[in-house]
Amino acid sequence: MFANVVADLQQARKHNVGRDWFSSRIKLLFDPGTMAVVVYRFSRWAYLLKIPVLRTAFRLIAFFGRCFIEVLTGVHISPGANIGPGLVVHTGHGVFVSKVRMGCNCVLNQGVLISEGVRHIGDNVYFSAGAKVVANVTIGNNVMIAFNSVVAGDVPDNVTILGVPGRIIWKGDDRGATRLQTSDPGE
Repeated sequence: MFANVVADLQQARKHNVGRDWFSSRIKLLFDPGTMAVVVYRFSRWAYLLKIPVLRTAFRLIAFFGRCFIEVLTGVHISPGANIGPGLVVHTGHGVFVSKVRMGCNCVLNQGVLISEGVRHIGDNVYFSAGAKVVANVTIGNNVMIAFNSVVAGDVPDNVTILGVPGRIIWKGDDRGATRLQTSDPGE
């Protein structure tokens, strides 16, 4: 759990806050997206705990923490979701992630819906504002899903998806969610 939280915080520093000391250390901890991810990690840990008495106690604490954070931030991430390290909720409010397997270094923006039944989401996937994944699909690695797109079919690696229904508009970009971390937009 702690290694995942450290990786989440490192990724959040790249996406959510400024480069100065105060923003990257203090402001990051009070960011609503960061709070939602930390509570998800605790809930997932409690969900997988093997000791029955402790599992019940920690699941109860996690439940109340999740309820509070959902009201505060508008972000629901199911503790049944298996999400790799480096998860970033860039902008909260209206984010819903059901039980899904998701890879490393994924970014979620406001209004993202990842519905029940999604088979797998790869590494370095960027979900822009309003993106929806609504079917029994697999999303490859290094994918960017553009704003207000609806994904209802399988998505290969290294593409950008746009539209309703989502269509491939760009192929061959292997940077996925990391494309937004470069300082030069021409790279």
